[in-house]
Amino acid sequence: MTPMHGAWLSARARSTPFSASSITYGSVAFVSIRRGFHDRHGTLIRPPRSAVLRYIRDAGPGVLINWRRGSPDPAVFDQANAQVCAAAFWDALIGQQDRHATNFRYDAETRRLALIDNAFAFARPNDLHNQSLFLAYRRSAHMVPLNGSERTALETILGSDDLLGLRLFISEDRADAFEARARAMLERKMLPLPGAF
Repeated sequence: MTPMHGAWLSARARSTPFSASSITYGSVAFVSIRRGFHDRHGTLIRPPRSAVLRYIRDAGPGVLINWRRGSPDPAVFDQANAQVCAAAFWDALIGQQDRHATNFRYDAETRRLALIDNAFAFARPNDLHNQSLFLAYRRSAHMVPLNGSERTALETILGSDDLLGLRLFISEDRADAFEARARAMLERKMLPLPGAF
């Protein structure tokens, strides 16, 4: 199995047997926008670096994501607080619907946070919401205003004709919701409420 990277992923995505509205694309789109963001602003958090779309007979579409070291360790909140805050921004931006207490990995040895299981992301207004662990933490710590790097990231995304390639992977309504969320965050200069898609 060959991981799809960068432009090759963009070109191949349109010819896959999956529906553009499939939640499978959430993880692939997550990799795409992360890569575009990383190229311009450096790494704040470490989402997966590759995603492979696959169709498995009798199971349907799915995505294989590379393995990440660590465990869902609550020590991340004390030991890597800057990464937790960046994860909150990221989850707010992508409309993460299900960042519960086991949908991340923290490697205490390297002090690196990785976000996993992004299938329920790129929410639309009124979509269901389960949890936003990092976003809830940042709000409870009264760290709602966006910092300069976060505002610059939003300006970069909104300045791109295709939202840094995101429009190639997700349905138009999800991309429109993403764009509206980014604009609202930038205009208000603050994080939204958990579940405010």
